[in-house]
Amino acid sequence: METVSNILDYTKQVPEKVKSGDFVYYIFPNPQKFLSNLVNQGYILHGTSRKIEGKLIPQRAYDEAKKFGNQKAIYLTSDSLVAIFTALTGGVNEIDARRNSIRSKRGKDGNYEYIETYFAVSNPVKVREKGYVYIFNNDVADANENNEYISRKPIKPIMIIQVERKNFPYKIEKIA
Repeated sequence: METVSNILDYTKQVPEKVKSGDFVYYIFPNPQKFLSNLVNQGYILHGTSRKIEGKLIPQRAYDEAKKFGNQKAIYLTSDSLVAIFTALTGGVNEIDARRNSIRSKRGKDGNYEYIETYFAVSNPVKVREKGYVYIFNNDVADANENNEYISRKPIKPIMIIQVERKNFPYKIEKIA
């Protein structure tokens, strides 16, 4: 069973531990680098702007563009940029739509290298300044398609980290 201390073994960064009631999260100096390292170790991620104590509960997704994206499930990703983007834009009612497009490849060292990126929302002023990325073992997933995973049952994260908009390395544009 994975624990926070197991995950912290994957980084030389020293995080700040924050406790807000029963909600415990960590702040890293470079969250994207930390999350990328975890993904390369096989972990999967869920980004949201909400603080969720305990287990995440499956919710209906309304992505009519694809069958995989229109299920009652918890959606997870093996891409750290997507997790941070959804942490900053997810759960915000005024953002009617969001789009992301990422072209990446695995480098010789096995790590992802980003070739092209595009991140956009319908209402950029509503993007949050902070969000949360929930970290899971990949065995919680019931199915996956490309870098997207789903769990149809409630799942408890191993660890939660806070991400900030200022740490997101790309511009979030307005959908044209």
